[in-house]
Amino acid sequence: MSTVNSQKIQNQSKTVLTVCKVARIFLYIAFAAVIALFVASFFLTPEQAFLGWHLSDGTAITLAEFSPEGAKEFNTADFRIEMVDMLIYLVLSYLMLHQVTKLFTLIQNSENPFTAQIVSVMKIAAILLGIVVGLDNLLAGLVVGFSVYAFAMIFEYGQALQQQADETL
Repeated sequence: MSTVNSQKIQNQSKTVLTVCKVARIFLYIAFAAVIALFVASFFLTPEQAFLGWHLSDGTAITLAEFSPEGAKEFNTADFRIEMVDMLIYLVLSYLMLHQVTKLFTLIQNSENPFTAQIVSVMKIAAILLGIVVGLDNLLAGLVVGFSVYAFAMIFEYGQALQQQADETL
């Protein structure tokens, strides 16, 4: 691989890693917010659980405002289930972000992207991505997961070709 292309790939990897750091900060904030809301649901009534202020008139926003239309009162059990679902999404997203960070760190630090380690990380990321998308839409999750897995298989083939080329020299 030429030095110019290698340098370009390393610079792009560095940019992606910076974006991953920012995304990780947002994930930490989301974790904190969801855990705080989940814990608050055990100690506060929906009318007491303060979330912020309405910008239009300055009145308080409470959990009670998020009860479904026509419901006489806020269903705390449903709210807790939603918070647990959100935590599951956040954990899966964090694991996926960790794999993406690992992938681009490997790419940035290697001369050749066709290595067994990179292929392994790509396969794990494909499976996690398929699961995350599949939680909302099973068919879309399968399509996305298999598509990314196909790229991992292409990289695996590239790794085999690279190894043959290295052995030939």
